[in-house]
Amino acid sequence: MLPSGQFGRCQDCNTTDVMHVVASKIKDAWWTCKVTTALFLDVQDVFPNMVKAQLIHNMRECGVPCNYTSLIETMLTNKKTHLKFDDYISPPLSINNGTTQGCLLSMILYVFYNALLIDTAHHKYETSSGFVDDCMYLVIGDFLPETHVMVKDMMERQDGSFLWSTSHNSLFKLSKLILMNFPRSH
Repeated sequence: MLPSGQFGRCQDCNTTDVMHVVASKIKDAWWTCKVTTALFLDVQDVFPNMVKAQLIHNMRECGVPCNYTSLIETMLTNKKTHLKFDDYISPPLSINNGTTQGCLLSMILYVFYNALLIDTAHHKYETSSGFVDDCMYLVIGDFLPETHVMVKDMMERQDGSFLWSTSHNSLFKLSKLILMNFPRSH
């Protein structure tokens, strides 16, 4: 149900597996006299910003049966919280977005929430993978300026990262954004 590049919350997958995939693709590119560029993205405030309607839509697009999506929708509807400062406790406040951080179900829900972000690669020279709120795009080309254009396209295309960020109420943490080049060794 999830994109093949999703490594977060998947059985027998961890960060090391992602790094093996990346290293393998870079070395394969070098063997064919190509270069690679990777863009590393981090989504900030993932759990409080999750939009319920978008989550349910994504789950249905991934093929999750309606009885499960209806249950999740019910669980995330009419949520309330209180704010407490010293001796003051606020009246109940409605929560329209988000899931409970720390709840095991939240991690699974977020994997479906960012499925479209992870599923951005469309060509054989593009790879996208993710681990929870981290995403990586890896592109292969003949020259580094070409790979930079390719990464830019993955961000700006119709189903790219910028549109995902807007439609999913999720900003990328700019302080963690990294563009890394892997030129051929001579």
